[in-house]
This record gives sequence, structure tokens and C-alpha cells, in this order.
Amino acid sequence: MANNTNFDRIEAFLLGQTTPEEARELEAQAAQDNALAAEIRQQELEHRAMELLVQDDLRSQMAAWKAEKSVEQPSAKVVKMDTSRSLFYRIAAAATVTLVLGFFARNLFLGNSPESLALHSLEDSEVSARSAAAGTSLDPVYTAIEQKDYRAALSQLDQVSLTDGNRPTAALLRGECQIRLKEYPAAAATLQQMLAANPSGDLREKAEWLLLVTYVAEGQHPGEANALFDKILGDDGHSFGEEAKALKEGIEQHHK
Repeated sequence: MANNTNFDRIEAFLLGQTTPEEARELEAQAAQDNALAAEIRQQELEHRAMELLVQDDLRSQMAAWKAEKSVEQPSAKVVKMDTSRSLFYRIAAAATVTLVLGFFARNLFLGNSPESLALHSLEDSEVSARSAAAGTSLDPVYTAIEQKDYRAALSQLDQVSLTDGNRPTAALLRGECQIRLKEYPAAAATLQQMLAANPSGDLREKAEWLLLVTYVAEGQHPGEANALFDKILGDDGHSFGEEAKALKEGIEQHHK
């Protein structure tokens, strides 16, 4: 029963038939439940395979109809009428398939939107790994982040006593929590302010990566996002060069 329920929820999610609240709830559950996340990926792959099958079938049918039309005998009047009628129904069927294909293209790849790609990239990049150098005052923040309670982590950041040494790390953690809560304007402001303070190499690279994720996820600053892509990918030693490359390739694939 649980699997059937998950299937229906995931199907509705992939088809864009859930409310924003339901979609966020499913995403939050998947972030904490590896089995559910695997189910979502499996159904998404099945949807992709279905779209490819539809595309290939439509191409084959169109090629066959073109070949059939090229060998029609114009002198056979009755045959022309029958063929025309047959072709009419086939074109109607093709139109239906095309509409379905367009529906797939618009709705089945919800999980491959730039926002989703950016958030998945952040999930895999481990920016906020606990650091001994950060100091014990940030331990409650790290704990809340590890528990995926980002609202609690922000609350902890408002309460901890910060020194000059851990302020950049605190800003980095705040920016990441804001991204995960999809508070993108706040995250951008936090990370821009942090970068303006010219942090050290590792913290700077993490802030640049998080700001890039923010811009891509929000989708409102393509120029700034492209500039950060160029900066990160142009730096051979950048800690997040591979992540940025994979994210850019994913976005380019999404727009094809």
C-alpha cells in the first residue's frame, strides 16, 4: 500500500499536478528518505524512456507516411481517396501524439528544472561539512543543518556569539540555509555581503559556489550566473569546478 501511495504521489509530482505545498513536502521527505528519493528517480527515468519511445515512434511513422505518399499512383482515383482518408486519420493520430509529446516535454521533467538541478548540485557538494576550525559556538548550527532543520539552524545563528574568526563561516552557513529554504533574495544578499568582505580562499570559493547555486535556482540573474560560471570554470584549482561544470551541462541539456 505504501508503494502504491508513493507511486501516485510521485506521478502527480512529475506531472505537475501537486500543489506547491505538496511538492515541497515530497521533496523534504525525499531529502530524508533515500528509498523515496530512489523511487522518484526511478519513475523519472521511466518517464524519460516513455518520451524517447514516443519520439522514435513518431519519427518512424512520419518516415513511413512520407514513403507511402511518394509511391501513390495519381491515376487510381479511388485509391487516392482511400489513401487520403487513411492519411487524414494518421495525421490526426500524429497530432495527438505530438500534443502528448509536448505535454511530456513541458511537465515530465519538473525534476530537471534549473532550480532542481541547482539544489541537487548543492546537495552533493557538501559545502557545510562540520569544521573543527569553526569553533564550538557554531556546533548547534552544524547539528541543525545535519538534521536538515534549516529554520532551526538560522535561529541558532541569530543566537550564537560570533568572533571575527568565525563570522565568514557563519555567513556561509546562513546563506546555505536560506538557499535550502528557497529564500533566494536573502541568500544572495548574505553571500554578496560575505564576498564583499574578501574572505580567504576556501571560504571565498564556497561563497562563490553557493551564490551561483542561488542565481541558477532563482532564475532571475542570468548575467550574474554566467559571470560566476566563467569565474569558477576559468579557475583550474577551484574547489567547485566539477560541480559547476556538471550544473552548466545539466542546464544546457534542459534547454535543448
